[in-house]
Amino acid sequence: LIKTASDPEETVRVEVLEAIQSAFMQKTECITPKLIEVLRERFLDKKFSVREKAMIAASKVYYKLQQCKDMDKTELAELQDMFSGVPDKVLVCYYHQSAEDQLAVERCVFVDLVPVLASDQ
Repeated sequence: LIKTASDPEETVRVEVLEAIQSAFMQKTECITPKLIEVLRERFLDKKFSVREKAMIAASKVYYKLQQCKDMDKTELAELQDMFSGVPDKVLVCYYHQSAEDQLAVERCVFVDLVPVLASDQ
């Protein structure tokens, strides 16, 4: 997955992000720092569909990790630390020139990030 994440074909990069998201959602043991770095790199992709998929995948995994209560506490804390910068990274994308980026960020914030922050308070 890591090698194909920078493929010149846009659809391949989107499929890689979908595979990473589904792997993370099914088994949290699949989460590695290299795969997280792939997600972060795709936030800066030239194509909107790839950036949008990266934002959605990262925010959904972040939401799942924040809601997960049945894991070992130390393992969960490590994973939450790895994804702690996701809200910041998503919000930085709001300042891209495209209105599409701003709408994608708003969707991620309202669907996955705000519920987590609201439930913490």
